[in-house]
Amino acid sequence: MLKKRKIWYAVSIVCLFLSIVCFLAGRSFHRQGNDFFRNVTLEAEGEPFEYQWIKSFFTEKLNKNNVEESAEEATSCTVWTELKNEPLFEDFSGRSCNADVIAVCGSSCNLIPFGKNLTKEDSSGCIIGKELAEKLFGHSQAEGKKLLWNGQKWTVRGIVSAPSDLLIVEVFKMADQIPFDRISLSLEKGEDRQLKGENFISQYGISAHVLRFDYLGSLSWVSEIIPGKWSDFDGWKQNFKEHKKAEELAENAKKSAMESLGLEDWKRGKQLVYGAILFLIAAAFAAPDSLLAGFSH
Repeated sequence: MLKKRKIWYAVSIVCLFLSIVCFLAGRSFHRQGNDFFRNVTLEAEGEPFEYQWIKSFFTEKLNKNNVEESAEEATSCTVWTELKNEPLFEDFSGRSCNADVIAVCGSSCNLIPFGKNLTKEDSSGCIIGKELAEKLFGHSQAEGKKLLWNGQKWTVRGIVSAPSDLLIVEVFKMADQIPFDRISLSLEKGEDRQLKGENFISQYGISAHVLRFDYLGSLSWVSEIIPGKWSDFDGWKQNFKEHKKAEELAENAKKSAMESLGLEDWKRGKQLVYGAILFLIAAAFAAPDSLLAGFSH
């Protein structure tokens, strides 16, 4: 009998340990997912954003009276798109492969939260994924190497481990050749995501909507659907209706490689947290009665 109790005690400890491991791993994956969606994402409605608007946003702003404020606003906005299955060539050997290319106008740090940052002044710089670097150059130590895309040479400024099969290029000087359908806006702590996106759309008169990817991976929406008064049933209904519409837009939107990776991290995080809960329940059932009685006191 004593031996059996010891076995169940050991099982309980193991389950408790696994619960803690799963919970911590789940939190880590969730934070990784958050990194990809920390800013506001806008998606063009129908037609891509007009080249003339993109050009004026990044150039004419600097001619305004408040140059410092205008430059800061231009830096906090990145216009971009993802081009699928683009042919790439290594400059020296001619080695080639196809990969997804994210073309950006503006600072790349508004899209990818780590590694080197590309700016619109860097007309020949790119960031490459580790796996893609190995395909093109035969190794991942590719910083400073050159590749060919869209008839131009690009110099690798940095390498990222994830997304691993990806190329990000700064294309401001050829923006008239590329149809852009996304905008990323930097979001400061405490700022309202939806309001910032809607204000930007209204201010510049562009045809776009806010993509609430955060609705797909967190419970932030719960606080947003609460009306000013708890008894305002019409407010509850309207807010929930708006939430469902925004959730459907995000669910059905075309996902870039980075957005897909962020959503996958969130999914893994959820699965691990659910696993942590199951292991915790198993630990409670496996624990000897005397141990549970001790905790209850």
